[in-house]
Amino acid sequence: MESGLGSLLKIILTNLDVLACYASVKAIEHPSPVSAGRWLSYWVIYSIITLVELTFADIIKWIPLWLYAKLGFVCWLMYFNGAAYVYRVYLRPFYMNPQHTINSLLAPMKKTLEQNGGSFKDLIQKPALSIGNVGQLATDLLVSSMKAERIGYLDDPFVLPCVGNDAFGPIPCGDLALPLEAYESPSNGLTLLQQRSPVVMGRMVEFAKNMANFAAASGKKHVVLLSGLDFGKWQKIDMSSGLQIYYLSSTTPDGRDDHCERLGWKRLQEYNPAQRCWKYLSTLAEGNTTLENNFPFEDDLEEEDYYPSLPFASLFSCFKAKGLKVTCLLCYCSEGDNMQDAFHLAEAACRLLELNPSTFRGNEESSWVIPLSWQTVYGPPPDVSIF
Repeated sequence: MESGLGSLLKIILTNLDVLACYASVKAIEHPSPVSAGRWLSYWVIYSIITLVELTFADIIKWIPLWLYAKLGFVCWLMYFNGAAYVYRVYLRPFYMNPQHTINSLLAPMKKTLEQNGGSFKDLIQKPALSIGNVGQLATDLLVSSMKAERIGYLDDPFVLPCVGNDAFGPIPCGDLALPLEAYESPSNGLTLLQQRSPVVMGRMVEFAKNMANFAAASGKKHVVLLSGLDFGKWQKIDMSSGLQIYYLSSTTPDGRDDHCERLGWKRLQEYNPAQRCWKYLSTLAEGNTTLENNFPFEDDLEEEDYYPSLPFASLFSCFKAKGLKVTCLLCYCSEGDNMQDAFHLAEAACRLLELNPSTFRGNEESSWVIPLSWQTVYGPPPDVSIF
């Protein structure tokens, strides 16, 4: 009898799957995203159940009434909006809560400077891919010239995974470059974060919150963001003093900073904290809402929305909301060979942090050490031993 009931339940469960597949197809064709979201939630949860069954099959077969319990649970998921409830109450908070990420964000390779009794005065974090990748190139230049040591990798679910060759080793040694890396320069009391991969679309604010939480938990006080801006958006061109550095600071509500002004830089004129997108970013950063999808679509962006739509704006807002001092160093550039722009931005970072590039251990002609990755299109050749 038990065998017959078990077979009957298996048939019923199989038919439920067929019904679920049919309902899912209807949801795909349905214009409402609510229906599609409901069935996506169902299949996520059902996949988890299946994985658990496959993994613990030898144990589950001894659980009394397992098939009856599964049948009732699956029916509740399908027909009583249970899937949406489980996802909203249990799965989504676990996935979305930045604290789960920050607890294991840094995967250290060795003891950090703080553990060795030292201290950092700043943290440099460049935003996600910007125009010409100037922020990334400048960070590479600083890491290479300062002989900064890689101390670990950062794991964040909102950054697209990628892997590449080590950007700095003089010879291939089997080390790999990952999307987010942390470097230390003990002699300069500096931490540098390098980002080599873009953020998942629609997750920039959540990524920025993770970075802000990490910086605050690490005891940092000042964050410097390096980024390029689209030369085509430059409204007031002034080449009288060469390449111009623009800045944006959290020191004052209007973004001005006396130290940056004394260095001859200009505040980003388009910054207006009362403008709708800047205001919306501040609201998100402060945690008053999680509706990031309400941010205007790219096709709906107006001229004044360009700057707050860039990655550096989300990072600036989230670091500021965390109570950290933030200074954005920005330069206008175009796609192409941006090495000169990278030198310009790296020199600006040194001036801001009162570092002297002449003290870096460069070659005879320059104090800057050109990263090995700049010598070839795809970085240095791989270590053949990995094959």
